[in-house]
Amino acid sequence: MAVSSNENDFDGLSQDTQLALLVITMFDGRPFMGTHYAVYMGTPSVIVIDDYGEEIGDWMDHSVRILDNHNGTFNFYQPVSSTDNADANASNTQWKYYKTVNVQDLVSSYD
Repeated sequence: MAVSSNENDFDGLSQDTQLALLVITMFDGRPFMGTHYAVYMGTPSVIVIDDYGEEIGDWMDHSVRILDNHNGTFNFYQPVSSTDNADANASNTQWKYYKTVNVQDLVSSYD
């Protein structure tokens, strides 16, 4: 599979810039400003980003799991639970797919 120009453009950006573009996409172009983001990359091809600086809302509204498909696309997942935020844990919470974004869109939003 040939690598597109936009994919090369995205891969050529610094990791901080790539993560910033994913955060912007995570919040549909309206990220929270003046906050803090924790980035977890302990599993290959998976990024979990958590906005913990707002101190409003619950963690499930401020977290996203991103899967790098290694084909120029990223799948985004949000946590959903069978209980409320206070009681959410690994046994009653799962990641639910909600969109796929391609690097062309990420790069075009940066240009």
